[in-house]
Amino acid sequence: MSFSGVEAYKKQRDVLIKEDRKLRREYSTPRSPLEIEADKMMRKLREKEAKTIWKEDTPDIPNRFAGMGFLTGIIDFSLRI
Repeated sequence: MSFSGVEAYKKQRDVLIKEDRKLRREYSTPRSPLEIEADKMMRKLREKEAKTIWKEDTPDIPNRFAGMGFLTGIIDFSLRI
């Protein structure tokens, strides 16, 4: 795929995103009112979690999310049980 500029790239990217969304279940079939409400609740919960848990700096807790060190590559092996 070649592009003649940034605008052409963005246009093609938008086309690909729209095509991808058409293939997804949540966009291909109408959702029930209950599904829409559940989606809103989950989005609010994730937003709150992002602001209160993931953004919080806790230097006194070396590993507050089990396994997170493997994802981020930051593991303190000097801590022994």
